[in-house]
Amino acid sequence: MSSNLEIANIPEEGEPVRESENPAQRRQHPRYPTKWPALCEAAGVGMWPVTIINASEGGFGLSRDLPVEVGAELTIRISEIGDFPCALVWKREDRCGVRLLRAKGSFSDDQMSGLAAGLASIA
Repeated sequence: MSSNLEIANIPEEGEPVRESENPAQRRQHPRYPTKWPALCEAAGVGMWPVTIINASEGGFGLSRDLPVEVGAELTIRISEIGDFPCALVWKREDRCGVRLLRAKGSFSDDQMSGLAAGLASIA
């Protein structure tokens, strides 16, 4: 049985690539279920409403199929928290996962505090 799950091995800067086939085994941060509305933007392609269905300090799970390829750089805009540069690391049917790109932009203390507070409220 084949899977239509696409996974990109896009490591954090200086981090070795893990060869595990199961994305859950590669996670470094616990994920928390959410229902956060957000906007996703791909420069030169478009902007789409998404729902963040799980969140961690390392990335987000989104409930939307995005019209971009795995590896594309995106911005996730969360109201009252800020913009988060990300990379699309997998996509399947109507869901996808993004990893925060800390090296691409500096996250403000307010953004990281907002994300941490959001995660703490559901942990």
